[in-house]
Amino acid sequence: GHAHQHTPRVPLDGAACHRPVAYSDISVPCPPATPLAEGSHSVVFSAEYTAGHPGTDTQTFNIDITGPAISNLLPSGSVGSPSVVITADLADVSGSGVNAAASAIFLDGSVTALTGCTTSTTQISCPATIAMGAHPFSVYAEDNVANHTTHTSVSFPLTHTTSSCPGQDHTNAATSALAAAPTSPPAPLHPQ
Repeated sequence: GHAHQHTPRVPLDGAACHRPVAYSDISVPCPPATPLAEGSHSVVFSAEYTAGHPGTDTQTFNIDITGPAISNLLPSGSVGSPSVVITADLADVSGSGVNAAASAIFLDGSVTALTGCTTSTTQISCPATIAMGAHPFSVYAEDNVANHTTHTSVSFPLTHTTSSCPGQDHTNAATSALAAAPTSPPAPLHPQ
């Protein structure tokens, strides 16, 4: 059947349409009075058919314009081994969810993402082998409607260890100092 000319009602989020409703047999446009905010919205279409039978349909939709949150970037301090795992927590509070396949970590300003990563909708974790020095990294995350966020970390340095800098003498000063220390407390000093 066809809707009566003056019976369609199209409330958006409970508010009536603020314009005269123009319609055809397939659509009833009713733009909102103000731009819709991010989040969940619903629209209800109500009409009476020519025989006086009412019909109603409700549709819910989500507006998501914010990229995922990136937090807890690790490592955040010095590391003592050239083999590291770089991780970050991911969250999408706007509703569409994190697209795990689009998440990536970039190391030392490279435009090529690290490989061998494990990703989920809540975390990305990538192994890397690094050389001596400071290593900045950035984490890229995208949600399921292509909003994205990039978070760049503060550099983490690789500190000197025997295994991290081959060919260099890295005698552990603390171990050497302990080995040379006396095993009994020093004798008290007596003024003379």
